[in-house]
This record gives sequence, C-alpha cells and structure tokens, in this order.
Amino acid sequence: MSKVAGTAYFLIDGIRHSLKGNFTVALTTIERESVVGLDGYHGTKETTVPAFMECDLTDNEDLDIDALNRAENVTVTAQLNNGKTGVLRNASQINQIELGVDEGEMTVRFEGPKGEWIK
Repeated sequence: MSKVAGTAYFLIDGIRHSLKGNFTVALTTIERESVVGLDGYHGTKETTVPAFMECDLTDNEDLDIDALNRAENVTVTAQLNNGKTGVLRNASQINQIELGVDEGEMTVRFEGPKGEWIK
C-alpha cells in the first residue's frame, strides 16, 4: 500500500523549519462558484485568489520570528510523504504571527501569485 499522508517538511528559501502540524497547501489560483438566478443555474464565476501554504511551526532557538514576520519574495516548499513537492515562489508571510508559549507554536501563512506541484 502506498503512502498518502504523514511525514511532511516545510522549507523557506531552502531552509527546513520545525513543522508542528496543520499543514495546508493550496496552489490553485482560480476559485469558481455557481451563479444561480430565479430561473435556475446560469453557469460559474471565476475569481483569482492567491496560492498559499499555511502551517503550524514549533519555535526553537534557530527561528527568527521577526525575520519570519517580514518574509517577502521568498520560495516556500512543501515536501510530502507521498513523494509530491509543492512550490510557491514570490511568496510573502501575511498573517500576524502569534506565539502560543504553552506549546511553543505559531501559525504562518504564505501567499503568492502562483504555485506548482512537482511530480
């Protein structure tokens, strides 16, 4: 049976960070929704949305939270246990980083104009 989930790695500009969990990768930049009128289904509407990667990281002595918070125009990479690799270039860290000191955990979200799956 093949691997479909489990171990994953998160890299920023080639540097691996301590991935705690809750890793979501969305590299598609088109969102579609139905358009419905009083007389029924009319079709779809497309909206451009940013590609993104969002995950929880563990704080450690090597992690510079200020640098992470200022990160712009970086390449973020998701390496998954099933052999797939997702790459998001020209990405920026967009959310306010909040460190949960009880678990040493923070959520980061990188958004960019375009991502791609390799393999």
